[in-house]
Amino acid sequence: MHPTDDPDFAAELRSRIAAGEGRRLELKRGLPGDPKVARTLAAFANGVGGLLLVGVDDDHTLVGAPRPEETADHLVEVAAAAVEPPLEPFVTEVAVDGVRLVVCFVPASDRAPHRARDADGRWDWVLRRAASTRRVDRAESERDLARRPQLDDDERRLLARVPSAKDGDLGDGTDEAALATELGLAPSRVRRALVKLERSGRILGWSKPGAARRYAAP
Repeated sequence: MHPTDDPDFAAELRSRIAAGEGRRLELKRGLPGDPKVARTLAAFANGVGGLLLVGVDDDHTLVGAPRPEETADHLVEVAAAAVEPPLEPFVTEVAVDGVRLVVCFVPASDRAPHRARDADGRWDWVLRRAASTRRVDRAESERDLARRPQLDDDERRLLARVPSAKDGDLGDGTDEAALATELGLAPSRVRRALVKLERSGRILGWSKPGAARRYAAP
């Protein structure tokens, strides 16, 4: 894992932390037990994606992730072994105000619905509701999935060309003008599509105030 030291991304995280937990954000001081982690990751994947941030207290104080590299590696292991079908989240280490956090982004999954393994080895269907994750039956999971925003052909083509984050490195993000030229789309159409892709949880977006938003796909 290569730590991400992009100050704009750190500012994005600071803003999200200040807004508090919700459907797309879970804050943890340290990594909880594997069943709870698996439920959170699976619920994000079944919904509109989400961020699990490790190293943030309940009152939003930045305390730092314990053993960041081990924490990051364990998140990857849980996503692969305790979620079915397995997940491959984007996991990185980020310094926010000088404090190292572990960031795990789970996009909305095209392989949903996913199940999470509990402490007894049972597999549960889960969904994210506001700032909590709850168990549901498969029928409710599938009904929720059917309500997801669908992508049109242009949005799918664009999603396939959003730069990929690799090994914890976000890279430089999206070049909207280059994508518009490559795909033969109007810049305004590309911008609207990118906004939809972020809101539906397919890509990760960040920016500093007043600047163009940047995006990466996990």
